[in-house]
Amino acid sequence: MFEERLNSWVWLSWLAFLAGLWLIVSPFILGYSTTTTAMNNDVIVGAAVVTLSLITIVWKRLTASWLSWLIALVGIWEIAAPFLLDYTSTTVAAWNGAILGVIILILAGARGLNLQGAATQRYGPTFPSEERPKKEEKEGS
Repeated sequence: MFEERLNSWVWLSWLAFLAGLWLIVSPFILGYSTTTTAMNNDVIVGAAVVTLSLITIVWKRLTASWLSWLIALVGIWEIAAPFLLDYTSTTVAAWNGAILGVIILILAGARGLNLQGAATQRYGPTFPSEERPKKEEKEGS
């Protein structure tokens, strides 16, 4: 059951991965690479989202929901960054950051909500798919 939940929601991590890639290349495609604050923020945040998303894809059982919540926090930062780093005058960069931040927040939050409680299951004795048959007691002992 738990393995099925992990596998059925991994596509959200792939979409977050693609959103991170877009953040990395968007300053150059959308033409705000001369605004160094916006460009640096988007490249760093994009690299973080790409890296964290790949970790959730490869080690999905070990990272479960906590890493998805970390990616969601990065999405919140991306929403707030134009205001906190004061590059709202670059409209394209500000809108790109806000929209991608919302997308990342929704994707990572949905995965985190779906896998809530997975960390406590991970430390249980076994997962249902890994249950081992009980050893039969030998007769006459």
